[in-house]
Amino acid sequence: MAYKILVGGYSTFLTTLLFNPYASPPTLEILNQSPSGINASWLAPHPTNASIVFGTQEIDAGGVASYVIQPDGSASIVSNVSTYGSGPAYVGVLSNLRDVVAMNYNSGNGAVIPLELDGVTLSEPPPQGLLAFSGSGPNTARQLSSHPHMVFQNGATNSQELLVPDLGSDKVWRLTSTAPNTYDIAGYIQQPLGSGPRHGVLYTTPESEDGSDPTTYVYIVHELANTVTQQTIPSLASGIEPELIATVPTIPPGGDNTTIAAAEILLGSVNALYDESYLYVSNRWDPNPLGDTVVVVNPNPLEVLAQVRTGLYGIRGMMIGGNQDQYIIVGGQGSGGVAVLERIDGGRNLTLVASLNSSLIEAPTTFVWLGQLA
Repeated sequence: MAYKILVGGYSTFLTTLLFNPYASPPTLEILNQSPSGINASWLAPHPTNASIVFGTQEIDAGGVASYVIQPDGSASIVSNVSTYGSGPAYVGVLSNLRDVVAMNYNSGNGAVIPLELDGVTLSEPPPQGLLAFSGSGPNTARQLSSHPHMVFQNGATNSQELLVPDLGSDKVWRLTSTAPNTYDIAGYIQQPLGSGPRHGVLYTTPESEDGSDPTTYVYIVHELANTVTQQTIPSLASGIEPELIATVPTIPPGGDNTTIAAAEILLGSVNALYDESYLYVSNRWDPNPLGDTVVVVNPNPLEVLAQVRTGLYGIRGMMIGGNQDQYIIVGGQGSGGVAVLERIDGGRNLTLVASLNSSLIEAPTTFVWLGQLA
Protein backbone atom coordinates (compact mmCIF):
# COMPACT_ATOMS: atom_id res chain seq x y z
CA MET A 1 0.00 0.00 0.00
CA ALA A 2 1.32 3.42 -0.98
CA TYR A 3 0.29 6.79 0.43
CA LYS A 4 -1.24 9.68 -1.51
CA ILE A 5 -0.05 13.10 -0.32
CA LEU A 6 -1.47 16.43 -1.51
CA VAL A 7 1.02 19.29 -1.87
CA GLY A 8 0.25 23.01 -2.06
CA GLY A 9 2.46 26.04 -2.35
CA TYR A 10 3.12 29.31 -4.12
CA SER A 11 1.79 28.30 -7.53
CA THR A 12 -1.48 27.75 -9.38
CA PHE A 13 -1.74 23.99 -8.92
CA LEU A 14 -1.86 21.21 -6.37
CA THR A 15 0.41 18.19 -6.76
CA THR A 16 -0.53 14.71 -5.60
CA LEU A 17 2.44 12.54 -4.68
CA LEU A 18 2.61 8.78 -4.27
CA PHE A 19 4.89 7.62 -1.46
CA ASN A 20 5.65 3.89 -1.34
CA PRO A 21 7.57 2.99 1.82
CA TYR A 22 7.42 -0.72 0.94
CA ALA A 23 9.47 -0.42 -2.25
CA SER A 24 13.20 -1.05 -2.01
CA PRO A 25 14.31 1.66 -1.76
CA PRO A 26 11.14 3.63 -0.84
CA THR A 27 9.86 5.83 -3.67
CA LEU A 28 8.26 9.27 -3.94
CA GLU A 29 6.75 10.26 -7.29
CA ILE A 30 4.21 12.61 -8.85
CA LEU A 31 0.78 11.03 -9.35
CA ASN A 32 -1.06 14.00 -10.88
CA GLN A 33 -1.58 17.78 -10.69
CA SER A 34 -4.76 19.86 -10.37
CA PRO A 35 -5.67 23.58 -10.49
CA SER A 36 -5.52 25.18 -7.04
CA GLY A 37 -6.49 28.79 -7.63
CA ILE A 38 -3.58 31.05 -6.66
CA ASN A 39 -1.07 30.30 -3.89
CA ALA A 40 -2.72 27.52 -1.91
CA SER A 41 0.11 27.92 0.59
CA TRP A 42 -1.75 26.21 3.45
CA LEU A 43 -4.05 23.20 3.17
CA ALA A 44 -6.40 21.84 5.84
CA PRO A 45 -8.19 18.49 5.66
CA HIS A 46 -11.81 18.11 6.70
CA PRO A 47 -11.80 16.45 10.16
CA THR A 48 -14.20 13.63 9.22
CA ASN A 49 -14.32 13.48 5.40
CA ALA A 50 -11.02 12.55 3.76
CA SER A 51 -12.29 13.63 0.34
CA ILE A 52 -12.58 17.31 1.33
CA VAL A 53 -9.69 19.76 1.68
CA PHE A 54 -9.55 23.54 2.14
CA GLY A 55 -6.75 25.83 1.01
CA THR A 56 -5.73 29.44 1.36
CA GLN A 57 -5.44 31.78 -1.60
CA GLU A 58 -2.49 33.77 -0.27
CA ILE A 59 -2.73 36.93 -2.37
CA ASP A 60 -3.55 40.58 -1.66
CA ALA A 61 -7.27 39.96 -2.09
CA GLY A 62 -7.15 36.86 0.08
CA GLY A 63 -9.46 33.90 -0.13
CA VAL A 64 -10.11 30.29 0.81
CA ALA A 65 -10.96 27.54 -1.67
CA SER A 66 -12.57 24.17 -1.04
CA TYR A 67 -11.68 21.05 -2.99
CA VAL A 68 -13.10 17.58 -3.52
CA ILE A 69 -10.44 14.88 -3.79
CA GLN A 70 -11.05 12.09 -6.29
CA PRO A 71 -9.98 8.46 -5.70
CA ASP A 72 -6.87 9.00 -7.84
CA GLY A 73 -5.82 11.92 -5.61
CA SER A 74 -6.68 14.69 -8.07
CA ALA A 75 -8.55 17.74 -6.78
CA SER A 76 -11.48 19.78 -8.09
CA ILE A 77 -12.33 23.29 -6.85
CA VAL A 78 -15.86 23.49 -5.41
CA SER A 79 -15.99 27.02 -3.98
CA ASN A 80 -13.80 30.05 -3.37
CA VAL A 81 -14.69 32.89 -1.00
CA SER A 82 -13.02 36.06 0.25
CA THR A 83 -11.27 36.28 3.63
CA TYR A 84 -11.76 40.07 3.59
CA GLY A 85 -8.07 40.63 4.15
CA SER A 86 -4.63 40.30 2.62
CA GLY A 87 -2.29 37.34 2.55
CA PRO A 88 -4.10 34.55 4.42
CA ALA A 89 -1.29 32.30 5.68
CA TYR A 90 -3.42 29.73 7.48
CA VAL A 91 -6.80 28.02 7.31
CA GLY A 92 -8.31 25.45 9.66
CA VAL A 93 -11.58 23.58 10.05
CA LEU A 94 -13.20 23.67 13.49
CA SER A 95 -14.41 20.53 15.23
CA ASN A 96 -18.01 21.78 15.05
CA LEU A 97 -17.78 21.02 11.29
CA ARG A 98 -19.64 24.27 10.62
CA ASP A 99 -16.83 26.81 10.48
CA VAL A 100 -13.62 27.28 8.54
CA VAL A 101 -11.31 29.93 10.01
CA ALA A 102 -8.64 31.82 8.07
CA MET A 103 -6.00 34.25 9.33
CA ASN A 104 -4.86 37.15 7.12
CA TYR A 105 -1.19 37.68 7.88
CA ASN A 106 -0.68 40.96 6.00
CA SER A 107 -3.79 42.83 7.11
CA GLY A 108 -3.94 41.60 10.70
CA ASN A 109 -7.44 40.17 10.66
CA GLY A 110 -9.29 36.89 10.22
CA ALA A 111 -12.56 35.44 9.04
CA VAL A 112 -14.93 32.74 10.29
CA ILE A 113 -16.35 31.20 7.11
CA PRO A 114 -19.56 29.13 7.37
CA LEU A 115 -19.71 25.70 5.76
CA GLU A 116 -22.90 24.70 3.98
CA LEU A 117 -24.64 21.44 4.87
CA ASP A 118 -22.76 19.47 2.21
CA GLY A 119 -19.58 20.04 4.23
CA VAL A 120 -17.56 21.35 1.29
CA THR A 121 -19.23 24.50 -0.07
CA LEU A 122 -18.07 27.72 1.61
CA SER A 123 -20.39 30.67 2.26
CA GLU A 124 -19.28 34.28 2.38
CA PRO A 125 -18.24 35.27 5.93
CA PRO A 126 -20.99 37.24 7.69
CA PRO A 127 -20.04 40.62 9.21
CA GLN A 128 -20.03 39.13 12.71
CA GLY A 129 -17.55 36.50 11.51
CA LEU A 130 -14.78 39.00 10.81
CA LEU A 131 -11.99 39.27 13.40
CA ALA A 132 -9.68 42.24 13.94
CA PHE A 133 -6.38 42.16 15.85
CA SER A 134 -4.05 44.97 16.87
CA GLY A 135 -0.67 45.53 18.45
CA SER A 136 3.00 45.73 17.56
CA GLY A 137 6.39 44.57 18.79
CA PRO A 138 9.95 45.85 19.14
CA ASN A 139 11.18 44.39 15.83
CA THR A 140 10.56 47.35 13.54
CA ALA A 141 11.25 45.29 10.42
CA ARG A 142 8.57 42.67 11.16
CA GLN A 143 6.34 43.89 13.98
CA LEU A 144 4.86 47.25 13.07
CA SER A 145 1.36 45.75 13.19
CA SER A 146 -0.55 42.57 13.96
CA HIS A 147 0.28 39.48 11.89
CA PRO A 148 -1.90 36.50 12.93
CA HIS A 149 -0.25 33.35 11.61
CA MET A 150 -2.35 30.40 12.78
CA VAL A 151 -5.50 29.36 14.60
CA PHE A 152 -6.05 26.20 16.65
CA GLN A 153 -8.59 25.02 19.18
CA ASN A 154 -7.90 24.88 22.90
CA GLY A 155 -8.95 21.38 23.84
CA ALA A 156 -7.37 21.80 27.27
CA THR A 157 -10.04 23.95 28.87
CA ASN A 158 -12.69 24.58 26.20
CA SER A 159 -12.66 23.23 22.66
CA GLN A 160 -14.73 26.22 21.57
CA GLU A 161 -11.86 28.53 22.51
CA LEU A 162 -9.52 29.46 19.65
CA LEU A 163 -5.83 30.29 20.03
CA VAL A 164 -4.19 32.64 17.51
CA PRO A 165 -0.40 33.17 17.54
CA ASP A 166 0.25 36.75 16.39
CA LEU A 167 3.78 37.28 15.08
CA GLY A 168 3.35 41.05 15.01
CA SER A 169 2.09 41.68 18.54
CA ASP A 170 3.94 38.93 20.50
CA LYS A 171 0.65 37.52 21.76
CA VAL A 172 -1.39 34.37 21.48
CA TRP A 173 -4.94 35.67 21.33
CA ARG A 174 -7.67 33.72 23.12
CA LEU A 175 -11.03 33.86 21.32
CA THR A 176 -14.37 32.60 22.57
CA SER A 177 -17.61 32.05 20.71
CA THR A 178 -20.55 34.26 21.61
CA ALA A 179 -22.92 33.24 18.79
CA PRO A 180 -22.86 31.07 15.66
CA ASN A 181 -19.98 32.03 13.34
CA THR A 182 -18.86 34.62 15.89
CA TYR A 183 -15.70 34.80 18.00
CA ASP A 184 -14.45 37.64 20.17
CA ILE A 185 -11.13 38.32 21.88
CA ALA A 186 -11.43 37.19 25.51
CA GLY A 187 -7.78 37.48 26.53
CA TYR A 188 -4.27 36.62 25.43
CA ILE A 189 -1.12 34.77 26.43
CA GLN A 190 1.81 37.17 26.42
CA GLN A 191 4.90 35.99 24.54
CA PRO A 192 8.51 37.17 24.96
CA LEU A 193 8.92 40.59 23.37
CA GLY A 194 10.33 40.46 19.87
CA SER A 195 9.97 36.68 19.66
CA GLY A 196 7.41 36.58 16.84
CA PRO A 197 5.05 33.71 17.77
CA ARG A 198 4.14 31.78 14.63
CA HIS A 199 2.53 28.36 15.27
CA GLY A 200 1.59 26.30 18.30
CA VAL A 201 0.40 22.96 19.66
CA LEU A 202 -1.05 21.64 22.92
CA TYR A 203 0.40 18.72 24.86
CA THR A 204 -1.05 17.02 27.92
CA THR A 205 1.30 15.11 30.19
CA PRO A 206 0.52 11.45 30.94
CA GLU A 207 -0.99 10.61 34.30
CA SER A 208 1.87 10.28 36.76
CA GLU A 209 2.54 7.27 38.96
CA ASP A 210 1.73 9.28 42.08
CA GLY A 211 -1.79 9.87 40.77
CA SER A 212 -1.45 13.62 40.18
CA ASP A 213 -3.60 15.09 37.43
CA PRO A 214 -2.21 15.51 33.92
CA THR A 215 -1.17 19.04 32.95
CA THR A 216 -1.73 20.67 29.57
CA TYR A 217 0.88 23.05 28.16
CA VAL A 218 0.92 25.22 25.06
CA TYR A 219 4.08 25.16 22.94
CA ILE A 220 4.78 28.05 20.59
CA VAL A 221 7.47 28.24 17.91
CA HIS A 222 8.86 31.77 17.54
CA GLU A 223 10.03 32.80 14.09
CA LEU A 224 12.00 35.90 15.09
CA ALA A 225 13.71 34.50 18.19
CA ASN A 226 14.14 30.94 16.85
CA THR A 227 12.84 29.40 20.04
CA VAL A 228 10.16 27.07 21.36
CA THR A 229 8.41 28.03 24.58
CA GLN A 230 6.42 25.93 27.04
CA GLN A 231 3.62 27.72 28.92
CA THR A 232 0.72 26.82 31.15
CA ILE A 233 -2.74 27.56 29.82
CA PRO A 234 -5.20 28.01 32.70
CA SER A 235 -8.84 28.51 31.85
CA LEU A 236 -9.98 32.06 31.18
CA ALA A 237 -12.49 31.78 34.01
CA SER A 238 -9.77 30.99 36.55
CA GLY A 239 -8.20 34.45 36.32
CA ILE A 240 -4.76 32.82 36.63
CA GLU A 241 -2.03 34.23 34.40
CA PRO A 242 -0.26 31.72 32.11
CA GLU A 243 3.26 30.90 33.26
CA LEU A 244 6.34 30.59 31.05
CA ILE A 245 7.90 27.27 32.07
CA ALA A 246 10.85 26.86 29.70
CA THR A 247 12.46 28.02 26.45
CA VAL A 248 14.82 26.19 24.08
CA PRO A 249 16.57 27.38 20.89
CA THR A 250 15.66 25.79 17.56
CA ILE A 251 18.68 26.59 15.40
CA PRO A 252 21.50 24.04 15.14
CA PRO A 253 24.80 24.67 16.95
CA GLY A 254 26.81 27.25 15.02
CA GLY A 255 23.78 28.41 13.06
CA ASP A 256 23.23 32.08 12.28
CA ASN A 257 20.28 33.45 14.23
CA THR A 258 19.92 36.35 11.78
CA THR A 259 19.40 34.20 8.66
CA ILE A 260 17.62 31.10 9.98
CA ALA A 261 13.91 31.33 10.82
CA ALA A 262 11.87 28.72 12.70
CA ALA A 263 8.56 27.86 11.07
CA GLU A 264 6.48 24.81 11.95
CA ILE A 265 5.80 22.77 15.08
CA LEU A 266 4.12 19.34 15.19
CA LEU A 267 3.31 16.90 17.98
CA GLY A 268 3.80 13.20 17.38
CA SER A 269 1.06 10.90 18.60
CA VAL A 270 1.30 8.00 21.03
CA ASN A 271 0.26 4.69 19.44
CA ALA A 272 1.37 1.09 18.99
CA LEU A 273 4.75 2.21 17.63
CA TYR A 274 5.43 5.17 19.89
CA ASP A 275 5.21 5.21 23.68
CA GLU A 276 6.00 8.92 24.04
CA SER A 277 5.05 12.15 22.27
CA TYR A 278 7.76 14.43 20.90
CA LEU A 279 7.73 17.83 19.22
CA TYR A 280 9.10 18.32 15.70
CA VAL A 281 10.12 21.85 14.74
CA SER A 282 11.36 23.08 11.36
CA ASN A 283 14.08 25.61 10.66
CA ARG A 284 14.36 27.35 7.27
CA TRP A 285 16.78 29.42 5.21
CA ASP A 286 19.87 27.74 6.67
CA PRO A 287 22.81 28.32 4.27
CA ASN A 288 24.41 25.03 5.32
CA PRO A 289 24.89 22.90 2.16
CA LEU A 290 23.26 19.95 3.95
CA GLY A 291 20.04 21.94 4.17
CA ASP A 292 17.59 23.02 6.85
CA THR A 293 17.06 20.97 9.98
CA VAL A 294 14.04 19.46 11.66
CA VAL A 295 14.51 19.61 15.43
CA VAL A 296 13.24 16.87 17.74
CA VAL A 297 12.22 18.27 21.13
CA ASN A 298 11.13 16.51 24.31
CA PRO A 299 8.02 18.36 25.54
CA ASN A 300 8.40 17.95 29.30
CA PRO A 301 10.96 18.77 30.48
CA LEU A 302 11.59 20.88 27.39
CA GLU A 303 14.81 19.66 25.79
CA VAL A 304 16.32 19.50 22.28
CA LEU A 305 17.07 15.86 21.43
CA ALA A 306 18.23 15.95 17.80
CA GLN A 307 18.89 18.20 14.80
CA VAL A 308 18.26 16.35 11.52
CA ARG A 309 19.48 17.75 8.19
CA THR A 310 17.02 17.41 5.31
CA GLY A 311 18.78 18.63 2.16
CA LEU A 312 15.95 21.16 1.73
CA TYR A 313 16.07 24.96 1.79
CA GLY A 314 13.15 26.89 3.22
CA ILE A 315 11.01 24.40 5.21
CA ARG A 316 7.83 26.37 5.77
CA GLY A 317 5.48 23.46 6.27
CA MET A 318 5.58 19.77 7.14
CA MET A 319 3.03 17.16 8.18
CA ILE A 320 2.97 13.87 10.05
CA GLY A 321 1.28 10.87 8.40
CA GLY A 322 1.25 7.14 7.82
CA ASN A 323 -0.90 4.45 9.39
CA GLN A 324 1.02 4.88 12.67
CA ASP A 325 2.06 8.52 12.15
CA GLN A 326 5.56 7.20 11.50
CA TYR A 327 6.46 9.61 8.68
CA ILE A 328 6.91 13.37 8.30
CA ILE A 329 6.82 14.96 4.86
CA VAL A 330 8.70 18.24 4.50
CA GLY A 331 9.16 20.67 1.62
CA GLY A 332 11.77 23.19 0.56
CA GLN A 333 10.05 26.40 -0.47
CA GLY A 334 13.37 27.72 -1.78
CA SER A 335 14.93 24.54 -3.18
CA GLY A 336 15.41 20.82 -2.68
CA GLY A 337 11.89 19.63 -3.46
CA VAL A 338 10.18 17.38 -0.92
CA ALA A 339 11.39 14.65 1.42
CA VAL A 340 9.89 12.04 3.72
CA LEU A 341 11.46 11.40 7.11
CA GLU A 342 10.74 8.43 9.36
CA ARG A 343 10.36 8.75 13.12
CA ILE A 344 12.89 6.34 14.66
CA ASP A 345 14.21 5.50 18.13
CA GLY A 346 10.71 5.74 19.52
CA GLY A 347 10.26 9.15 17.90
CA ARG A 348 13.42 10.64 19.43
CA ASN A 349 15.15 10.91 16.04
CA LEU A 350 14.43 11.06 12.31
CA THR A 351 15.94 9.49 9.21
CA LEU A 352 15.47 10.32 5.52
CA VAL A 353 13.64 7.56 3.61
CA ALA A 354 12.64 9.19 0.28
CA SER A 355 12.95 12.47 -1.60
CA LEU A 356 11.88 14.06 -4.87
CA ASN A 357 13.39 17.19 -6.39
CA SER A 358 11.26 18.08 -9.40
CA SER A 359 10.81 21.41 -11.15
CA LEU A 360 7.13 20.48 -11.47
CA ILE A 361 6.67 21.02 -7.73
CA GLU A 362 6.90 24.79 -7.30
CA ALA A 363 7.65 26.28 -3.85
CA PRO A 364 6.02 23.49 -1.76
CA THR A 365 4.81 24.75 1.62
CA THR A 366 1.93 22.56 2.80
CA PHE A 367 0.83 18.92 2.83
CA VAL A 368 -2.20 16.72 3.48
CA TRP A 369 -1.94 12.94 3.81
CA LEU A 370 -4.91 11.68 1.76
CA GLY A 371 -4.75 7.99 2.58
CA GLN A 372 -3.49 4.84 0.93
CA LEU A 373 -3.68 3.71 -2.68
CA ALA A 374 -3.84 -0.03 -3.24
